[in-house]
Amino acid sequence: WYQRRVREAVVSTQSTGGEVKEEIGSTPTPASGIGELKKCQQIVSRQVVERIQPISSNSSVILGYNYPPLGVDGNLSTSAKFVSDERGFWYQVHLDGVHCVDSVVSVDPDIYSHAWTCGPGGCGGPCQGALCRRLTVTVLNSPVGLPDNCGDGVELLITAENNKLLGYDFFEIAEFVLFGRKLVERQAMLKEIPVQSAQQTLPLRDLSEELGLTTKRRFFADEISSWNVTLHLSEEQCIEELQSWKKGEITHSWSCSEGQCNTCQGEFCSNFTLSVTSQKTSDLPGNCGDTVHLFIDQINRKVMEFEFLGVTEIAVMGTSVTSDSESQTGCEDAVEPNEEEEEVKEDIGSTPTPASGIGELKKCQQIVSRQVVERIQPISSNSSVILGYNYPPLGVDGNLSTSAKFVSDERGFWYQVHLDGVHCVDSVVSVDPDIYSHAWTCGPGGCGGPCQGALCRRLTVTVLNSPVGLPDNCGDGVELLITAENNKLLGYDFFEIAEFVLFGRKLVERQAMLKEIPVQSAQQTLPLRDLSEELGLTTKRRFFADEISSWNVTLHLSEEHCIEELQSWKKGEITHSWSCSEGQCNTCQGEFCSNFTLSVTSQKTSDLPGNCGDTVHLFIDQINRKVMEFEFLGIAEIAVMGRPVSANSGQNFECIEFEERQKVTLVNLISADSSTILGYNDPPYGIDGNFSTSSKFIADEDSFWYRVFFDGVYCVDSVMSLDESIYTHAWHCNVEASCGAVCDGAMCKYVDVRILRGADAENVNLPLNCGDGAEISIPNEKNKILGYDFFEIAEVAVFGRQIVVGRRLENEIPVQFASQTVKLHDLSAELGLAKKRRYLADEISSWTLTMTLDGLYCVDRLLSLSNDGEDVTNNDVITLSWTCSESECGICEGEACSLFTVSVINSDPKQGLTLGQNCGDFVLLSIKDMPDEEQERRVLGFGFLGASVIALTGKRVE
Repeated sequence: WYQRRVREAVVSTQSTGGEVKEEIGSTPTPASGIGELKKCQQIVSRQVVERIQPISSNSSVILGYNYPPLGVDGNLSTSAKFVSDERGFWYQVHLDGVHCVDSVVSVDPDIYSHAWTCGPGGCGGPCQGALCRRLTVTVLNSPVGLPDNCGDGVELLITAENNKLLGYDFFEIAEFVLFGRKLVERQAMLKEIPVQSAQQTLPLRDLSEELGLTTKRRFFADEISSWNVTLHLSEEQCIEELQSWKKGEITHSWSCSEGQCNTCQGEFCSNFTLSVTSQKTSDLPGNCGDTVHLFIDQINRKVMEFEFLGVTEIAVMGTSVTSDSESQTGCEDAVEPNEEEEEVKEDIGSTPTPASGIGELKKCQQIVSRQVVERIQPISSNSSVILGYNYPPLGVDGNLSTSAKFVSDERGFWYQVHLDGVHCVDSVVSVDPDIYSHAWTCGPGGCGGPCQGALCRRLTVTVLNSPVGLPDNCGDGVELLITAENNKLLGYDFFEIAEFVLFGRKLVERQAMLKEIPVQSAQQTLPLRDLSEELGLTTKRRFFADEISSWNVTLHLSEEHCIEELQSWKKGEITHSWSCSEGQCNTCQGEFCSNFTLSVTSQKTSDLPGNCGDTVHLFIDQINRKVMEFEFLGIAEIAVMGRPVSANSGQNFECIEFEERQKVTLVNLISADSSTILGYNDPPYGIDGNFSTSSKFIADEDSFWYRVFFDGVYCVDSVMSLDESIYTHAWHCNVEASCGAVCDGAMCKYVDVRILRGADAENVNLPLNCGDGAEISIPNEKNKILGYDFFEIAEVAVFGRQIVVGRRLENEIPVQFASQTVKLHDLSAELGLAKKRRYLADEISSWTLTMTLDGLYCVDRLLSLSNDGEDVTNNDVITLSWTCSESECGICEGEACSLFTVSVINSDPKQGLTLGQNCGDFVLLSIKDMPDEEQERRVLGFGFLGASVIALTGKRVE
């Protein structure tokens, strides 16, 4: 409601010559602390469809053995029970602000679910359920000027009068679910069309036929049968594209042409239909009209599980049917692109990653690298010689009351932390709760710059494993060292780290916004607070508190620009925005604006306006925030917009193509479940990495079953039930037969394995072996032969692959399909058995990744990259590399590459075509010799000897 008022004020003020500020990409509520919003920009309101989560509930008279929150706890096995007061039976839920409610569902696990459809006149519209005539649903506290279905709460009521007919002693709500929409304000993309109003419908599945009833629409399942959202436009438009966004990513995109909107990119495209109709004109092309419908004809998804199949925030792009129609964004003075400029759709705050599910990512786009300031979280640590009563992780556990203590080895005292990839480190802080904190400032030359602390002369800080071509302060680890030579002066018996903290930056690739300026390099400084005065010391800068006194980030541009705006993004939302005009950058929108100063300077020209130059400084003069608590006051990913000072200068954008790659991995198992749990055990013991524990369970009415759930969607190649003795089993999966057609182990005949698909993985386009979970089961029919009283799982492991996206290499070859073959060590010979592959060890004897190409290629190189696709950056680190020639792919670089074999197979040799040994349509990467160390061969913790994200380069055979 507040946003709508602001937007109306923008339009109103334009006609009177006034000025109103509008915040981009966030909701201007009192909590944001943004005050008056006066700047006019191209702003559009987008509809976000959502399941609305209540924050509290209450009811008429609560029964002693129950209470209202049980009606909104997400659990159908609990319920809120209550009796009547003088008004009747009533149940209310309260929301975290104003929402527009489209559907209210009282969910029942049997046949008594009810659903009310709400519209501008309230929730008195169509109702499904046996008691519709006796129950009333009302949206509470609807603000003036908004439809009656918009408010901050919902009430269900059976009046005392109606209950005289029903005769209820109490009323019960199993689960109360709301579906609706909210509006978010966004900076308009090119050709984006404002949506005037919207409406959702989510009918329940009618049980009449199943129950053999002639009276329809009285009893309903707790399932949504279909879903539709209707978007009403202010005038007739020809739709060119509709996008759905979720958490800053595009989940689905529909393209319209030649009167149809049937080209879709996204995981669940096959479930949706997009159509456009007109209430005014009958003879328009099929993609033109004033009403847009996005719907799922048949879904039958449980109400409690329905999440719109990835559709949330909706953006519509197109052109007006009337050529002289003006833009409806409500901003006449908004900046339009120059006619000479290439037209670029503005993908605000999104990274092209596999999570977007958008298929082919080879389109050339304007890409810009943005700096993301961060506190870098180490993933592990180690030290010189560990003292028996302590260990290195206590130096990075976030707790100042613990510490890592260690003694010297031949090098000296050293402490190392290791990161989850390459980061550029700006500041290293050894935090002490007393007065002995130290801080090192790092730059392109390393961490030998300014240092704060009493021992600066004796301690050395180094960033580890800096890739070639990056500054020396960029790497995947940091070491603190007191050399044995320096310790002769100090005389320490041991050294102690209370907490080791790193601040730095990473680069993320984004589709450029209009007038976005590429940042060439950056640097942060975070000095500690000097305790000299408090301690009465004349020697300055020796003793420091565990507090940051100020913060500064400096952004270096490739050439002089006049800055118009600087934005900070975090989790897909703008947290702060600075606007520059008339030589100043002092207009800010955001919660902590008063803490920051933004300035622009030039190292070349002295007489430029105050907002023009080649260096941008964003800083906090005085902060005095604890090191362990400092989170940059909401600053994270930084984007700078403006125009070059030189009129003939062009934006230095890169034209980027993307490629999908295979990432081989041991799947991360996040939870487990089983049929009937034995009292002394539980399912997580089967995925805890510990062979001394196990999950034990008995059968239910159908089978013994054990399920594991993944941290995402994977294509599974092998499911293994591991045993430290001889009873390990491996089920091999493929795209046609799911899992189990090929199996190794003594019990293969009796055990079934299948891949599970939850809401995020339920897509008919996925192969049968792709999903987000796996089930191992023994049907009761087969157990009649086995006669088991219970079943036991020591450990489960799953080998799989994910598709990740990276910046396309020169001559990179697309991989059409892939599969892994993992063979375990066969114990037949050791046990003196003639039958092979019945008894297996939990050790890998061989591993092969087979990649199918979309034609004949001659392969030049096979690379293993460290980039996991989360950010499409410049810094893909090559961990393993094989170079191919016509005779072999034998030249290899990398720590363990000699243990691998690379083969190229031509499945259909053609007569008269002579090809080298590096040419074919299949590429095999195999581990030919397993390492001698037993731990590296064991299934649990298997690291593929450094192989991860695989890329191929070469040329197609014409």
